[in-house]
Amino acid sequence: MYEVTQGQYEEIMGTNPSWFSPTGFLKDKVKDLDTSTFPVESVSWEDAVAFCKKLSALPKERAAGRVYRLPTEAEWEYSCRWGPFFKTLPFRRLPLLHPGQHRLRAV
Repeated sequence: MYEVTQGQYEEIMGTNPSWFSPTGFLKDKVKDLDTSTFPVESVSWEDAVAFCKKLSALPKERAAGRVYRLPTEAEWEYSCRWGPFFKTLPFRRLPLLHPGQHRLRAV
């Protein structure tokens, strides 16, 4: 999984929805900065799917046999936990959950 930069998103989609961009809602926060290498944010799920489809349809990507998609829920959870590296972290406090388990906190 890789973050998509504002420059990459704009190149494919023709727009930049990011709030932290020269034309975004919070443009004052990034004044005089090159935001083309910043991660794109404020993208809906539908727009992210459309981006993946347009990127996959590019001749160069098709010729290379690459197809882009959003991660599944399981892939996202695995990535958020740093994959196999997470199990070796010495400062990890909570045990890993097994399928079907839930972590609840009493209030």
